[in-house]
Amino acid sequence: MKLKKILSVILAVMIVVVVPTTASAETEGNYTYTVENGEATITDFSSSEEGDIAIPDTLGGYPVTAIGDNAFENCAKLTGITIPDSVTSIGDWAFCRCTELTDITIPDSVISIGEYAFYACQKATSLTIGNNVETIGSWAFGHCDRLTDICIPASVTNIGEAVFGICGLIESISVDASNGAYHVKDNCLIKTESKELIQGFNNSIIPADGSVTSISPSAFYQCEKLTAATIPDCVTSIGDNAFFGCIGLTDVTIGTGTAYIGEGAFYACENLTDIVIPDGVENIDDDTFGWCSKLENISLPNSVTRIGARAFNYCAALTNITLPDSVESIGEYAFNNCTGLTSLVLSNNVTHIGNLAFDDCSNLVLTVYPDSYAAQYAALNALSHHISVKAEDIQPTCTKEGLTGKTYCSICNEILNPGEVIPATGHTPGEWEIEKEPTDSTEGIRIKKCTVCGAELEREVIPVDDTSSSQTGTESDREESNLDDTSSQPTGTGSDHGESTSNDTSSQPTGTGPDHGESNLDHTGTPQTGDNSNIRLWVSFMLISGLSVFGIIVTLKRKEKSK
Repeated sequence: MKLKKILSVILAVMIVVVVPTTASAETEGNYTYTVENGEATITDFSSSEEGDIAIPDTLGGYPVTAIGDNAFENCAKLTGITIPDSVTSIGDWAFCRCTELTDITIPDSVISIGEYAFYACQKATSLTIGNNVETIGSWAFGHCDRLTDICIPASVTNIGEAVFGICGLIESISVDASNGAYHVKDNCLIKTESKELIQGFNNSIIPADGSVTSISPSAFYQCEKLTAATIPDCVTSIGDNAFFGCIGLTDVTIGTGTAYIGEGAFYACENLTDIVIPDGVENIDDDTFGWCSKLENISLPNSVTRIGARAFNYCAALTNITLPDSVESIGEYAFNNCTGLTSLVLSNNVTHIGNLAFDDCSNLVLTVYPDSYAAQYAALNALSHHISVKAEDIQPTCTKEGLTGKTYCSICNEILNPGEVIPATGHTPGEWEIEKEPTDSTEGIRIKKCTVCGAELEREVIPVDDTSSSQTGTESDREESNLDDTSSQPTGTGSDHGESTSNDTSSQPTGTGPDHGESNLDHTGTPQTGDNSNIRLWVSFMLISGLSVFGIIVTLKRKEKSK
């Protein structure tokens, strides 16, 4: 019994020591607070209070050092709040939806401001951030619709995403020059070391100088007056919801360096009509282009392997999209209500299609391949589809075009892809070939053929070869000249005449050829047998000789009679 009592006491002591005690809530006036380590944290305030209030610096005798989470949330009738210098932290959602608050002043004593701390203080026109604030949580001043100018003090070292999201009237933001963590360029708030664009506005231009390499989630969330966004090549990632609800956005250019586009990045950009996704992007993530109701054309690179859930949900105007063969997975509701889509090809590489991926695509006819996962999915879900079969390629010739890539449906024989025309190769000319040799009286012919198909490509006439005839004429002229020279010599007999000349061949040219002329006379000057070229000359010569002899004889007879 004594042992049991001892064990009971030990157990009770352990429970007291181990189980932590929580500070009990206290109330003073309209404030509820807790005390811990001698410091008070306001946890609640009566939301029925109206007008301006000054938060006390002590409650129950304890200094107020913190405004707890949700402490003044939905105090919609408060028009002004003064925070005492004793406060060092403001919790998450602390003054969220204080919709009548016109001025926000954070004292220098505050070090941290929680997430959504002043979210939807829609009538606040001015904001002063204390000089000792180090941390500002995500969406801390989001949806403060009437803020126009912001200044970040030098002390701030940590800012969450979309800290000024949906602040449509902000035209200027600045950062103290001595702040080493953040800077502003082209009205973009940038984290200097990580090169992350934290916050953009309707009039922002994303710097292309390399100072920005990533766009933070929700950076341009509902910048409804932003009409164009050029994302430079130096940017590698676009965060979730980065351009969510930018309803005025009509022109988006994504640089070649971008490899990641987050969930909902362009969700509800309802006036966006065309977009090109650069090579290197692998995922079209969940909701990326959901409710882009005017999106008509999107170009996807061969690097894309996944189409996320609801990626093109309610893109009713989408008519032109080609899924590359690299796509392996299509998420649920990916193309839900894409009523303008009439055709989509799913390759053999698709191995997963989510539930209702093509729900309410009333005009869509899928094209799938025999025995593929997509073909089975289409059949099981009673989706209209073609089964694509490839026709045999036609090779081009020298004169006829070829064809490749033609496909048709094996069910209805409809041509699905007319294919790509391959240009005719054209002829390859060979060398000239002699078809007919020319002669001295007739022309010749030469032709050129294709070395591939043998077709005749060119035909030319070869002129008459008059080389031999011209040579013969030259020699005849020379021979005739030689004969003329001989006939001019004396022909009588005796010592006074040319007997010795006709028989003396020592002075006659010897040899043959063009330099001497081939003579048809023998050594006595008589024509050679078979030579008819100078017959008239010789006949004349003989006639004159005969008449000369006859004259001599007549003369002699007359002398005899006279004697």
